[in-house]
Amino acid sequence: MTLYLLIRPLSKIVLFAFNLLTLGVIGILVDSTLIMMTMWLFPHAVQVKSFEWAILAALIINSVRAISGKLVRTR
Repeated sequence: MTLYLLIRPLSKIVLFAFNLLTLGVIGILVDSTLIMMTMWLFPHAVQVKSFEWAILAALIINSVRAISGKLVRTR
């Protein structure tokens, strides 16, 4: 989780222009790569079978983050 919290904001800043051009696909790929890196660093804590499952996990994480962000901002 610490790896995610440290690297994700930096990657979002660096890849902002590409993220706009690809409509967010780069963000999903960055998150998927971070999930795979976390799996590599902590093999007993996080287990993902393939990169496709990491992409699915990134999509779920981003969807939950977007929905919860909208709910918090409206109140």
